[in-house]
Amino acid sequence: DWVKIKETEAAIEAILFAAGRQVSIKELMISLEMPKEDLENIIISMQEDYKAEKRGIEIIKVEDSYQLCTKKE
Repeated sequence: DWVKIKETEAAIEAILFAAGRQVSIKELMISLEMPKEDLENIIISMQEDYKAEKRGIEIIKVEDSYQLCTKKE
């Protein structure tokens, strides 16, 4: 449901921010106790939201990991 997705987005954002490095999808799966496909769908949605909102940060994918970083532009 919508609330659960928003809570998961907040958790992903917090994990990526606190880590300050690339975080593997496996680490996220273990931390959030979610399947890979669900996590990836939520992260893709977050990437689109960040882009649409013209935020100064973005989530990038590096191989099988994700990282929160400032936008290149």
